[in-house]
Amino acid sequence: RCPSRSPRCPSRPHGARAVPRQAEAQAIDQELFNEYKFSVDQLMELAGLSCATAIAKAYPPGSFTTSQPAVLVVCGPGNNGGDGLVCARHLKMFGYEPTVHYPKRPNKPLFEGLTTQCQKMGISFLPEFPTE
Repeated sequence: RCPSRSPRCPSRPHGARAVPRQAEAQAIDQELFNEYKFSVDQLMELAGLSCATAIAKAYPPGSFTTSQPAVLVVCGPGNNGGDGLVCARHLKMFGYEPTVHYPKRPNKPLFEGLTTQCQKMGISFLPEFPTE
């Protein structure tokens, strides 16, 4: 175990990273916004693509018996929900059949745009959480 709480601890194996805590993640976001001038849209695109890529790496579409493996993406009302919508869009392009459960949709142009993009790609939205 690394004596420091840094996600880049030198005693970790090469390439291994710890998951940052909430305060660390917020500090990283602030640095990206303030010093590097990233927008919320850009960070959502990067986060959503990263999630979709991690899913595809762990569960390659070709390893399933169905031609388009089903994935349920559950999205909350905040920025993580936006990340989920972007993730669903990329999963669709990677050959999955994502379905989104998005019960509390914020009334903001960014989220409305992401929702429209998913709908235009034929991604289904569930009004209720599935029981199966």
